[in-house]
Amino acid sequence: MLKAFVIGLLLVLAITVHVSAQTKDSAAGVATDSVTPPPPIDTAKKVSFWKKMAYPNPKVAMICSAVIPGLGQAYNHKYWKIPIVYVGLGAMAYFIYTNQQQYHQFITALKDSTQPLNKIYTKTDLVNGENFYARYRNLSIIGAAFIYMLQIVDANVDAQMHTFDVSDNLSFHFTPNLVPTSTGSYTFEPGFTFIKRF
Repeated sequence: MLKAFVIGLLLVLAITVHVSAQTKDSAAGVATDSVTPPPPIDTAKKVSFWKKMAYPNPKVAMICSAVIPGLGQAYNHKYWKIPIVYVGLGAMAYFIYTNQQQYHQFITALKDSTQPLNKIYTKTDLVNGENFYARYRNLSIIGAAFIYMLQIVDANVDAQMHTFDVSDNLSFHFTPNLVPTSTGSYTFEPGFTFIKRF
């Protein structure tokens, strides 16, 4: 009895969905015949916009790196630099966290004489330890800020230098050569020639 009820319910749902789908299709067919087509997209505006925003744009690269570290390097297609950025920032975050933890332990031991560090260190050692970890925590914060700023500058400079020619045709090098002597005779002495290629 229950099986027959479930099968009947499924059949009713299937027929209802089929009928509603047919009415939507027919209504859509009538609607599309009476509606005028949309105007064509003006591609000239898009082309002129992208010409103004030539790739890579140093400002865009700099903003990307400022918002998310490493995004400017991804924008410049220098993907190998992204792990370097995150390893540097991660190392600084680790040092900030560990130095802050140690600093907190030493300052708590100075305030509360029942702390375990009071059994190991004297009060002078506790003060020195507090100053030591506070100093290295602050240096780690400065290091993290430096890496953050450096990756922004790197993204900007990399975008600016994208079109700079660094092929082997641009080079300065010395080659050994025989140089005529100043006496005017057919004598030569060894020397070097400076070659500059453009």
